[in-house]
Amino acid sequence: MTASTRCCWDAAELASWLWTFRKRCWASLWTARAVAYRQQKGFVHGGIIGMIADTACGYAAYSLMPADSSLVTVEYKINILAPARGSLVARGEVIRPGRTLTVTRGEVYADDGKHIASMQQTLMMLANTPDTPE
Repeated sequence: MTASTRCCWDAAELASWLWTFRKRCWASLWTARAVAYRQQKGFVHGGIIGMIADTACGYAAYSLMPADSSLVTVEYKINILAPARGSLVARGEVIRPGRTLTVTRGEVYADDGKHIASMQQTLMMLANTPDTPE
């Protein structure tokens, strides 16, 4: 089973998300609804930017894990480089896969190609723990 068929993340509260896997250990997410979550100056809230980068990196890492596992974010550092107003694309890629910990890198871009944010993240695999709702 591939990571693209193992998705159980429910994004109904935010929007319908699209993701594609171009190759193993690379993921991309896109949303046009990020604009609904703005901060006081009208820019997309930084928490939303972090969330889509975290999710893209998580799916990239998940693509390298056994089908009967799940993962959790251990930590991440994000630099927001520019304000975002419209649709966003987040791309995640695995920098170093490990038996338990995986390090990923994420980039967020505006629909016009402007570089919005960069992230580095560590995720932990939970072996023999299927990713299903409790």
